Amino acid sequence: METSVALADRALRESGEGRDERLGHIFRLATARLPSQAEAAILTSGFGYHLDRFRTSPDVARTMLGERQMPAPASVTVPEMAAYSMMASLVLNLDETITKE
Repeated sequence: METSVALADRALRESGEGRDERLGHIFRLATARLPSQAEAAILTSGFGYHLDRFRTSPDVARTMLGERQMPAPASVTVPEMAAYSMMASLVLNLDETITKE
């Protein structure tokens, strides 16, 4: 999970303020391309699901983030950082990012 948190942290530092831009940057860093519309929709939906989950259980978000509890930009909350980290984990576990064909 540390790699996912680090990827999310990097994307938050390098991208703009918008959710879609941040999710797209996570995807691009891992795959070297922008997500398709369908992929972007999955990322957005997943992010919303995890954000709701972490907002209702902030202790779970803190535990998942470990020592990186303080998000990169001050404007990002711990539940948001955890949700971005979950989406980074999803992208890092795509077949496309694991194997080269």
